[in-house]
Amino acid sequence: MAVDLRTQRLFVAELGNNSIGVVDLKKGVLSSRIRGLSEPQGIGFVDAQNLLVVANAGNGSISFFRANDLGPAGNMQTSGDADNLRVSNGKVFVGYGNGGIVMIDPERMAKVGDHQLPAHPEGFQVHPESGTVFANIPRLNAIAAIDPSGSVSRWPLEGASGAFPMALSAAQHSLFVVARTRPAQLVRFDIQSKKTDDRVETCDDADDVFIDEKRHRAYVTCGSGVIDVFNISGSPKRIDTVKTRTGARTSLYVEQLDRLFVAARAGPEGGAEILEFRPQ
Repeated sequence: MAVDLRTQRLFVAELGNNSIGVVDLKKGVLSSRIRGLSEPQGIGFVDAQNLLVVANAGNGSISFFRANDLGPAGNMQTSGDADNLRVSNGKVFVGYGNGGIVMIDPERMAKVGDHQLPAHPEGFQVHPESGTVFANIPRLNAIAAIDPSGSVSRWPLEGASGAFPMALSAAQHSLFVVARTRPAQLVRFDIQSKKTDDRVETCDDADDVFIDEKRHRAYVTCGSGVIDVFNISGSPKRIDTVKTRTGARTSLYVEQLDRLFVAARAGPEGGAEILEFRPQ
């Protein structure tokens, strides 16, 4: 998911029908839809260029759309399986293939970097100050760190296999990753010491984790049908579990709106919809 704060629109990847749903947050309705994509996974919104960027896992393409009319603006190709996408410091980062993260200048819609990794990256984050890219490599039970020069380091995730979601707290110099092993764990990884320093049990089938710096919290959204809320001011401690719906695991925390949006799939519990939560 991604959000256009100026127009109050939420963009949602509809993987099942190869489209992007556009939700008007002011009215609470689906206002339009972008069709003809190929298993859309990652979405990002670039404010400076008023541009929507979509990573397509099906054919490995990266699609660009004008935000004003949702018309196509360009297309790029990777080797395949383009999925997670981040926008940071005016650049777009997309994980793809058997192990790569491509960096794109959205103004020119041109590749300006292509970092090779030992295996496919899942959740990743870009440090807002240093520009270092941190990526979960679950096949190797490790985090890859790509510095601005392109040098890649591999840091083992001790005792945490199947780590997919990742969030970054620059204030705490920490990465928070969720290992999907049973029992699932929220793991804090210290960037400075390059070691795992805390872990706590969390919900199953997590797809996203977000940091609420203002409240010193982490929000983990899980396909088991809950949001786990953790206080992370010290050792992470679960302080609440909020019910959602089974399979509702993809989410987006928007700090500027102070809202957590969770995508719920169609199923026995109801039709497809966006659940909106306000932290207390």
